[in-house]
Amino acid sequence: MRLLNAKTLFFEEFLGADIPEYAILSHTWGAGEVTFTEMEARQAAIENNYSPNPKTSKKAGFIKIEKTAQRAICDGLKYVWVDTCCIDKTSSAELSEAINSMMDWYERAEVCYTHLADVPSGLDKAEQDEHFKKSRWFTRGWTLQELIAPPELVFLTADWVPIGNRADLADLISRITGVDDFLLTRKPVKNMAVRTRVYNLNPKSSQQVYWEAPPSVSLRAILKSTSIAHKMSWASKRDTTRVEDIAYCLLGIFDINMPLLYGEGSKAFLRLQEQILLSSDDQSLLAWSFLGYEMTEVSEQEASRGWGLASAALPKAPVLAVSPAYFEKCRGFKQVHADEITPPFSTMTNKGLRLQVPVSSDTGHPYMFLECQPDYAPAKVLAVPLCRLVDGTYRRLKTRRFLVDYRVLLRSKRVELYACPHYGYISPQRALEKDHEARVVLRSKTWVLQTVEVYATRNPYKWTAGSDILAIVKPPFPRTNQSYVFILFRRHSLADPSPTYYLAFITGERGTYSDPKWACGLIRCSGYTPSTEPGRTTPAVPKWDKLKSELEEAENASEYHARFMKLTEGPGSQAKSPSLPGVSFTLDTYTISATSETVFGKRMVCVDVTGG
Repeated sequence: MRLLNAKTLFFEEFLGADIPEYAILSHTWGAGEVTFTEMEARQAAIENNYSPNPKTSKKAGFIKIEKTAQRAICDGLKYVWVDTCCIDKTSSAELSEAINSMMDWYERAEVCYTHLADVPSGLDKAEQDEHFKKSRWFTRGWTLQELIAPPELVFLTADWVPIGNRADLADLISRITGVDDFLLTRKPVKNMAVRTRVYNLNPKSSQQVYWEAPPSVSLRAILKSTSIAHKMSWASKRDTTRVEDIAYCLLGIFDINMPLLYGEGSKAFLRLQEQILLSSDDQSLLAWSFLGYEMTEVSEQEASRGWGLASAALPKAPVLAVSPAYFEKCRGFKQVHADEITPPFSTMTNKGLRLQVPVSSDTGHPYMFLECQPDYAPAKVLAVPLCRLVDGTYRRLKTRRFLVDYRVLLRSKRVELYACPHYGYISPQRALEKDHEARVVLRSKTWVLQTVEVYATRNPYKWTAGSDILAIVKPPFPRTNQSYVFILFRRHSLADPSPTYYLAFITGERGTYSDPKWACGLIRCSGYTPSTEPGRTTPAVPKWDKLKSELEEAENASEYHARFMKLTEGPGSQAKSPSLPGVSFTLDTYTISATSETVFGKRMVCVDVTGG
């Protein structure tokens, strides 16, 4: 550990048990901070009898270092630690070690001087409290552990005049930050065993016990007995300059060590949660709420009837929060245990987060019951709505959380499920399209027919010659909730100077998105010659505009087929009412069929043309 000598302001390095007593500074960074390189250059100049750079001593940051050293000397301490200059931030290895050790360094300090640069001195108590509550120091991510970790903490005004210590201001600080006042007023102790809170909701097990932590306990014991969601709520209104630091500043709070990867962005917070899951079975990590959504209490009778949540109409989200801000409404949450022996809660796999949790029996939109509760509802547990995707993984539904009777949890079967831990949201429209879009695939075709042109409604896919994928249809069609595909075939015949064309159609039955059903038809277009082949831009049927407008008025596939035959009447036209699903249609020596199938987890309309 690199410390500053309080008298000389020279660096001295110590290891392990040789680290002396020291004071530490907590502050918010501003303009004119002094770096390790500048302080090292100043020390080298003085040791070699050179004049140091006068610009260094004139910086605002250097004044903070001097004031910190002066207070330490007054308190009988010989060394100080200041984050701006005691870490060589040009070394990624040293920076990573420092951030992973930061909580320990603040905890080992004899006293922490907290300089509030935006709180002036000379005010009466009411005015000072107002400035105190609005101080920027309470909004920064890094200052959370700096508030909690030190055994003693003194607040100072912009002019370095004492305001008070943490214990005296605990009630006001608790209202500002949400941190429990007993954590702020704790007495520093070493190697003291502590009993933690125990809750048991199983009526068949031993009697319920509630142990309060004694007033003098170790910091680690208090943090260990505090739920993950509650600790996350302390950081919910804090911010950092770099996105990754909102995760890195919480490493000490959760007693986690992990490498720093600046540039990973919001993935850092997701990685932090994954590391927490590896070391804790506290399910309150999944208790976060969407911004702007409240929590609803549900009785046991209401829960047994189901809540009627339409999962298809709601956005879907990952099971892990993307920011501490989503834990704002988790203050006061605590962990409970429904069983005396809790099975493993979670494991990270290449398929996602594997959870073993009680889940409701509703297969359409099940609820995951978490063994946690707010402190005001001791007989309730939290229920989180889920949605199962086509790949078998689960996501959260963007809706409110529910508080249900704990007996619902006890009756529910504990199951193993895979949940998507991160990635972005899926909007309602995108979710519908992904769930119900279908690829129209030419699965088999007689060699005598050549595909010339394809047209489809609401089709983002452009067909190219030789591709088996004809179109990707995305219902609903604006007026009739139908999707249709036209395929123009040309019959190969070397002896026929005037080739024959066949126009096929495939249409989806109205209102059958969840279980698509399809009809098809075929018509011979003798004597019709397109202008270019392939890639022709003119319609395959001369009456195309009329055909399109008329077909949009069809009420179902049978009427659609009849209108199609009427509008494209010509040699070889036939009328036939198809039966759904997977109808087939025969004309001349050719038979076309269209069947809705799921192939390797993807919805497809498989078209087969045989005969000839």
